[in-house]
Amino acid sequence: MSTIKFEKPYLIIPRIRGYEIIFPYTINRETDGFLKDEISKNEINIGISEVLLISWGYKLWVTPLSDEEIIKLVFPFAIQLIKDKHIDGTLRNFDEIILTTENTKEYPFEISKIEAIEEYTFTLDKTVTDVYKNIETNYLADEIITLRDNINAIMSLKFKIRFINLAQERYILDFFRPVNKTEEFTHRISSIGNLIGDYNVEFLREITQISHTTKQSIDLLESFYNQFNIKQDKRNKIIMNLRKIRKVRQAYPIHTDNAKGVIDSMNYFGIDYPIIDYEKAWKRLLESYRDTLKLMLIVSKEITPPNTR
Repeated sequence: MSTIKFEKPYLIIPRIRGYEIIFPYTINRETDGFLKDEISKNEINIGISEVLLISWGYKLWVTPLSDEEIIKLVFPFAIQLIKDKHIDGTLRNFDEIILTTENTKEYPFEISKIEAIEEYTFTLDKTVTDVYKNIETNYLADEIITLRDNINAIMSLKFKIRFINLAQERYILDFFRPVNKTEEFTHRISSIGNLIGDYNVEFLREITQISHTTKQSIDLLESFYNQFNIKQDKRNKIIMNLRKIRKVRQAYPIHTDNAKGVIDSMNYFGIDYPIIDYEKAWKRLLESYRDTLKLMLIVSKEITPPNTR
């Protein structure tokens, strides 16, 4: 059993048009026998947009919310996030979620039931569901899902659109499954390939004014970043990673006529050919995609739409 105990939460300077709250907490995990209990310090960062608060009926332009009111309003989301991540085995020392109208609708909690937050304590059962046995891969999948969701939330605030399409989220389920042979690796590569380029192409074409069909999603993303003066090192890293993943997806299994290109791309990710450890190779690709999304999230926060400059 694990006991969760919250410390004093606080607001930080928001990177969105809204609020960001840090909820520090400790986890005391009871161990078997005479071993010492495990104690860790964790944090959850929860952002909440002004638009979402307004949709819940708060007239912020008339009566701004105090820090205490914001913290109290958001606190149940922190508890729910901890419980959800405990169930699927993905609770980390630092977690982050951005609440917007893109991912949250009506306020689901009864705020009058929320009392003291500092030193609030609850317990979690030790059991974790059997489906999530590969915990390292599960962490990566959870990070990827969360990063995609947060990028969408930020871009929705800025451009009123869904930036990354969600129709193919079922492919992320493949991230939980074992990869022990060529056929499984090929199938997983196909899944990640379907995710990396699934952006809102109509929006990208409209804002970049590029209509030629030879320019596809990753090319359009590069032009979009160029248009908003994203620093070259960040832009190049994002686009290079996506193109290398796509190259592996397009050319694997390797055939003689495309061997050099795909082997070069695999070497880029630190994967030796021929692959001996498929699980390790797959994990390396997931880590690269995760790191790319982290950089995309940073870039998304830096973009200023034309009408707000």
